[in-house]
Amino acid sequence: MKKNISKITSYFKQEISQAKANNYEVIILPFDCEYDPCCLNNIEDEEYIFDVANDYGWDQFLIIDFINDTKRYIDLYELEAA
Repeated sequence: MKKNISKITSYFKQEISQAKANNYEVIILPFDCEYDPCCLNNIEDEEYIFDVANDYGWDQFLIIDFINDTKRYIDLYELEAA
């Protein structure tokens, strides 16, 4: 999984830098690199982040939290099964 995370973050390197420079709190990166990432201003509402990703049709995505300096891989199918 780490290899995929590195690949995705390097692919979206410019978008990540731009989101950070524009003071977004979070960026959502799709595992399918054909789509554009989504930047949000609120990291606190995790359910909203999942809803946004679901609306875009992303079942696997990476959340980069600029406030806490963390990265999280999310698979919505695994969350629904749990």
